[in-house]
Amino acid sequence: MAPTVLALSTEILIEILILLPLRDVITCKLTCKRLHDVVAQSQQLQYVVQTMLAGAYDPLLPGPTIPERLEALHRLEDSWRDLNIQQRTARIAHGSAWPLLNYAIRDDYLLAVRTDSQVPNQPPGYSYIDLRQPLPYTDLPWTKIDAVWQDQHCVFAFAADEHDLAVVVTCARGEEISRAEVHCLSFISGDVHPLAADPNMVINFPKPSCPYKIYVQIMGEHILLSCNGSPNDDRQVDLSVLIKWKEGQVIPICHDPPPAMTYGVGAAQLSASHFAFVRIDQNAIILYKLADGTKPLQELRTLGLPPLCDGGRLGYAQSVSEQQPASPRSPSPYGRPPPRLPFVPNPDDAIVCFILGVGLQDIPAASMTVAIVTHRHALLALADAPASAERFVPWDRWGPAATRCLEVPHWRLCHGPTGQRWGKVVGESVVLRDFSPHRVRAAQLHPRADTRVVVAPTLLTAGLCFRDDVETRLPYAERTAPCPRRWERVLMDGERLLGLCLADGGDSAEIDVHVMGS
Repeated sequence: MAPTVLALSTEILIEILILLPLRDVITCKLTCKRLHDVVAQSQQLQYVVQTMLAGAYDPLLPGPTIPERLEALHRLEDSWRDLNIQQRTARIAHGSAWPLLNYAIRDDYLLAVRTDSQVPNQPPGYSYIDLRQPLPYTDLPWTKIDAVWQDQHCVFAFAADEHDLAVVVTCARGEEISRAEVHCLSFISGDVHPLAADPNMVINFPKPSCPYKIYVQIMGEHILLSCNGSPNDDRQVDLSVLIKWKEGQVIPICHDPPPAMTYGVGAAQLSASHFAFVRIDQNAIILYKLADGTKPLQELRTLGLPPLCDGGRLGYAQSVSEQQPASPRSPSPYGRPPPRLPFVPNPDDAIVCFILGVGLQDIPAASMTVAIVTHRHALLALADAPASAERFVPWDRWGPAATRCLEVPHWRLCHGPTGQRWGKVVGESVVLRDFSPHRVRAAQLHPRADTRVVVAPTLLTAGLCFRDDVETRLPYAERTAPCPRRWERVLMDGERLLGLCLADGGDSAEIDVHVMGS
């Protein structure tokens, strides 16, 4: 009789089970007493199951013990559930008023980005604070990097941990612009990046134009550059390219320059090789795959968005996705302190938000802004369908069950999603929407006064912009917590919540820092 898997030692069974998805681990636990006992009695497996339920990923590198990791995970989850932000961990002051800077959190850095040199005494550039410094925070110093392009409009993107990379796209001001330049710098020092094939790459526009919107983001080994032409000029065109910055190769997303506002702003990164664009002119989401060889960019499928009514139009679109983290515990070559936690939000469980500005062609006031929220794995499942599957998927065949469509009139006050959570400031409170299936079920089982569980469909009625009623059913839990003082905006990553507020009558900015689970 051939040996079965049950003949393997307990240690080998644990190593196998750790590699399985959560559903398969639970299935194995129900098959027989031996596997039930292996799962139930292994601290390591129990911890891995808890990280899966929390939407976290831990590569289990040497460091804290399993009980220490489990305790840190429970503290973090409890802290996000309770959302007590009345007592801050630290306060960061900055000498410039908040509206003149763009703040973000990236790779455990707090960033303050200056995109324009027309502000007196503020050349374009960026400043950063390393939030990995040990708690309690006392004096967090800013490191300031000034750009050398004083008379240019600058747009920035960062991949600090993965590549020590800061990308700066510069272009002249004016109505007839013929090119943009893409500069690759070291994030830490601001010097030319040593791995860039062409640290000052020139991207020529198809025709001289006045870009309505320039957007840049880093996706692994690629830089995505999007330039939208002005929607009020029929002569304008869009430019969207991918740049292999280590090779100096430019890959056009559309070979024939499309009319202005054909593509939405930015792309939603779904994995290291997949991303999604909104095609405004088609009212659809296009799924792409990066590949090697003669065809480096493959268009996989087209997902229809809710059909628009007669005279309806999609006037604006932006894709917002969770950060694709690098290896969470890789040692820093720059002597940076190690992360406080051994785990990060699992990118496979991340959510994606498509922000759509919809309205009527002839009535500008008849408009609304909606966010379509879904999970990365739902889009990846559609992208990886067999080649024989239909290339176009209508909205009613994928959207209602896999998404939640929400009105978001003040979406620019929302920070990008992280850990399946999406937060915003509403009046004097922080509202946090959590799309984790496990946490939604837990909120249903343990009701709280400050938490609203939404499982009933959201309905956007037909007539104003959409042809049919738009009904979506992705469950979420919504938590509301009062701000300790007036916040203008909130920033989040997997373990921190930061509130931005104007102080001293608006002459300076302060940032309240809350380290969750500390």
